[in-house]
Amino acid sequence: MPKQTKKTGTLLGFVDIPIDDKEQPTIEDTFIGGQPLWFDPKSPPPKKLLLCKNCESPMKLLLQSYCPLSDSIYDRIIYVFACSKAGCRRKQGSVRAIRSVKRDPEAMKKLEIEIKTEEYNKKQAEEEAEKETLKTKDLSKNIFAAGSKSGSNPFDSNPFAASEKKSANPFDYLKKNDVENNGELNNKATKIEAKDYKSLIPRKDSLQKPNGSLDISLASFPGSFLYIEDEVLDPSKSPETQIPSNFSPEQLSEQGASASPSDDLGQSKELEEIAKAVDDPTFRHFTEIVSYNSSQVFRYDFGGSPLLYNTKDSISKIFCDQKGHLLDSSNFRIPTPSFHPSGSRIFEFQIMPQAIDALESDGTIDILKDGMEWGTIIVGTDSEDYTPDSFFDQNYIAYVEEWCGVQWEEEVKI
Repeated sequence: MPKQTKKTGTLLGFVDIPIDDKEQPTIEDTFIGGQPLWFDPKSPPPKKLLLCKNCESPMKLLLQSYCPLSDSIYDRIIYVFACSKAGCRRKQGSVRAIRSVKRDPEAMKKLEIEIKTEEYNKKQAEEEAEKETLKTKDLSKNIFAAGSKSGSNPFDSNPFAASEKKSANPFDYLKKNDVENNGELNNKATKIEAKDYKSLIPRKDSLQKPNGSLDISLASFPGSFLYIEDEVLDPSKSPETQIPSNFSPEQLSEQGASASPSDDLGQSKELEEIAKAVDDPTFRHFTEIVSYNSSQVFRYDFGGSPLLYNTKDSISKIFCDQKGHLLDSSNFRIPTPSFHPSGSRIFEFQIMPQAIDALESDGTIDILKDGMEWGTIIVGTDSEDYTPDSFFDQNYIAYVEEWCGVQWEEEVKI
């Protein structure tokens, strides 16, 4: 029986057009490379969050993702930065994730009103629809009752003829322009449960003065916009490598060892990848899932599970049991936020190895020579999206560092 097409619930990011003088991103875009955008130029993050924890040099932006949560009424961005210095290669703290939130009281109040209005309209429409259903049932009952007394056929005439001039759509009482203007909001209202915005506004006595501007310069990778789509696993689009069941990693290693220096490097790399796939079922699963959408650079699944690159490093132990089996997402052991000791973190997104090609797109940068060849970069964020009041400035903007784990590509021993 052929495999069925499957939608997983994960969102994928793919490279779109490059960022240039004519095409500049806004805070509502998700992109890789380029220069970071802050909610307010006068409220950049603290300098210490933008420095490599090893060499203390300014890092480069890998990815910026605009990702407000579906049940919140404030803005939210996550940044991932990396140090590209060879001396910091593969060291902890050379890749960092920062979450920024903006809780503008006026914007939050406006959105809350809009959401509550839409929820009210939706409820009214449902009540109207229920009334129409009851009226139809009563009308049918009366017609059949009358027909039984007279002996006539109740189907000789159309009992709904009188109502045909009226719309059968119970939602048509909404003004047309309201539907047109609020189409996007209607979709949003089905996901967002309105909260009291006042409870989310930080206390005025805790607000800090904005930083004003950064006193450091951030170098950058070439930038590209990302477009987001649902992940669909279509078997017809999966160019899986067929490996004979009796083929062992040792055989592949022997083939690689016997290859002459003049052999094609691409073929050697392919043998290396196949060897890992045979030896590590997690890597085999990784390559299989990626093969359905091979150009993906970003995977987003808030509260879901990451696609692990292997189960051999310390990062995998956070997500797997002792036998290397993926744990339930509620049992992940992502480090607790220092700014929220009583809280916990969940998986939010990961950056895929295909992003490396995009960041090297203009040919002026070679990430791989500095040891930045990753299998995947995983970001975990506070499960409650908690931010201490004392972190907010007078523009109602705050920054916190979130957990970032890197599964590096295995280094080839020479």
